[in-house]
Amino acid sequence: MESVIIIAVLAAAVFHASWNFLVKNTEEKSVAILAVTLGQVPFSILGLAFTGLPPTETFGYVFASGFLHTGYMIFLLHAYRLGDLSVVYPIARGLSPIILTAITLIFLQEALSMPEVYGILLIAAAIMSIGMAQIKTSQTGLMPILLAMVTGCFIAAYSMVDALGTRLGGNAFSFFGSVAILSAIFVSAYIVVSQRETFKVVLISHKLLMSVGGGISYFAYIIVLWACLYAPISVVSSLRETSVFFAVIFGVLLLGEKLTISKILSSILIVLGIALTRIG
Repeated sequence: MESVIIIAVLAAAVFHASWNFLVKNTEEKSVAILAVTLGQVPFSILGLAFTGLPPTETFGYVFASGFLHTGYMIFLLHAYRLGDLSVVYPIARGLSPIILTAITLIFLQEALSMPEVYGILLIAAAIMSIGMAQIKTSQTGLMPILLAMVTGCFIAAYSMVDALGTRLGGNAFSFFGSVAILSAIFVSAYIVVSQRETFKVVLISHKLLMSVGGGISYFAYIIVLWACLYAPISVVSSLRETSVFFAVIFGVLLLGEKLTISKILSSILIVLGIALTRIG
């Protein structure tokens, strides 16, 4: 795969880790996630102002993606309420590349070299191992892990739909801009019904998180969808999920978290996986 695509997606992973770092440092995770979701809307509107709406043949993908992103947010919120972010996030993000790889190989018949397949599996295994290692030192029970796995299925599903919709429309800004606005409406409706006070808190007290987190997450995903125009979906997805690796780095450098042997080994596996995707 071209080096410029790998570098771009790794940069997106850093952005992705950055807004998840903001979520991690917000006491109430539902507030943070809703703030980021709403914060994407102004950037989406600005992008659509320049690119226009996506072609009508992509509308089915847009609506499907809107529902999938909403399902992802709902399950992620419940998983965070019951389990630690350091457990839930790596398991959910690590599972999705494995599912995507199987889907693309079986149904889309995307051409993947053996080094790329091995690289994807190495990255996914390394990411999930970070979450599994945290289980031993946390109070996380079975339910958060199950919710994280369902969340991973939603990630794989919306990643596939978004990539196909972007390829059909030919423009990441127009497609994801429409999806982000639609999913913000769906998520807001869910929060208003189930946690009305959370919605008020976000609008009143978390404007900075909305603008910074929303902007970072918006451009991170735009880069990922742009990369899907030129590279296999499963490879792009696995590289994107290295955001967990960068989140570990942020935790060690900025929060003083302990650098364990398991984290070091997982990091080495991720680097090897990236190298294999480059060879492929």
